[in-house]
Amino acid sequence: MDTKLRVAVLTVGCRSNQSDSEWLVRALDRDRFEVVDVSSPADVTIVNSCAVTQAAVHDVARAVHGVRRTSSEGARVLLTGCLVGADPDEVRRLNREFWRAVPSWERDQIPAILERLREELAGDEDDHDHVHDHVHDHDHDHGNDHDHDYEGLRAAKLLRARPNLRVQDGCEHRCAYCAVPAGRGPERSMPPEQVLARIGRLASHGACEVVVCGINLGRWGRDLVPAQRLSNLVSMLDSRAPVDRIRLASIEPWIVDRDFIDAFASAHRIAPHVHLPIQSGDDGVLRAMRRPYTVEWFVETVSRLIAARPGLSLGTDVIAGFPGESDAAFERTLAVIRDLPVTYVHAFGFSPRPGTPAASMPDQVPSAEIGRRVREVMRIGLGKRVDFARSLVGDVVHPVFALRQRRAGTLVGVAGRYITVVTEGPATLAGRLAAVRVEGFDEHGRVLGCLIEHG
Repeated sequence: MDTKLRVAVLTVGCRSNQSDSEWLVRALDRDRFEVVDVSSPADVTIVNSCAVTQAAVHDVARAVHGVRRTSSEGARVLLTGCLVGADPDEVRRLNREFWRAVPSWERDQIPAILERLREELAGDEDDHDHVHDHVHDHDHDHGNDHDHDYEGLRAAKLLRARPNLRVQDGCEHRCAYCAVPAGRGPERSMPPEQVLARIGRLASHGACEVVVCGINLGRWGRDLVPAQRLSNLVSMLDSRAPVDRIRLASIEPWIVDRDFIDAFASAHRIAPHVHLPIQSGDDGVLRAMRRPYTVEWFVETVSRLIAARPGLSLGTDVIAGFPGESDAAFERTLAVIRDLPVTYVHAFGFSPRPGTPAASMPDQVPSAEIGRRVREVMRIGLGKRVDFARSLVGDVVHPVFALRQRRAGTLVGVAGRYITVVTEGPATLAGRLAAVRVEGFDEHGRVLGCLIEHG
């Protein structure tokens, strides 16, 4: 059969969602499917959804409505991701907007679902040469095969240079504000040899750095037989991963034990960067959130990590305006963030998710006050990022360049210590790793440097 189905992928959400979307693109047989950009005519647009906040749910709804509004007659929307399992009421509201809904834990079935649709459409259009006659003719210049593999997600160079690989799915912790467990199902881990094989395939497509992520990455290996721990994965990737650099995505602070610290401190290929979400600097709010640690414990853990691996880049998350967060509790959070040796802060306003304990808690903080608190955390976070950039002046960093700004003639990349690097350089370096001497920084906390060598 010579017919091809045009498929676009639109992603809303976290690194795990991005990784899932990238996997879907790679899983589609190029003899049967053509992956196109979301702005191009498509027979099916896959919307990979997020449900972590109400704002994310609204983004998904807007995305679905937007695809339906701009699609040609006969085009379909396939909804997948966390929203399908986490918010059935919203899925019912969107019911007339999409063709199929597939929960996250059944995403592996999507290629087969699309294949059945392709065969049905081909059978219905015996008088046509291909299944695309219901959309207007559109030419695509996909370049080489690798660019074709990643068309429709983000810039091909970015995906090839720093792809995400989800090695763990599901969460069973049940933080009071989080709808993700319902959306992602039970905890599942990718076996070690499969992780290495996936990284090998990404490397063959040009990856210099692979970002290893998971819904609850710190729980990787607990469901395997025999059971393993994240420290085992770190040691294996450091010694055997066939790429220049491995980066760990966000991990929950309670998995940072002696074994993890020892493995991380001795690693050479694991990026010197850890993201540990604190969420609040007030013990009462942490208890209400069902976060199993105190502020004092978190601070001590950060100190142990930095002592074990000096020069570490450390990021964190803060949820502002959680129900019952008083002015005094919020001020304690600001004080903790100011004192912590973090290099950046992600700030989120509390968003009630239906079905979670926090949604019905008393003393909900007004939305205007939540917005003010978020802006205050962001202001401190920007100061941290700028201070970190200032501290790197004179150092040599090794970014993977994701893109080149044509007008400015500058390369933009991400260094091992998770900071954006901007330098002049040739377009041939896009998607590659190089060495840059830091000469300055800007008001956004990006470092500015001079290219000194590249492979």
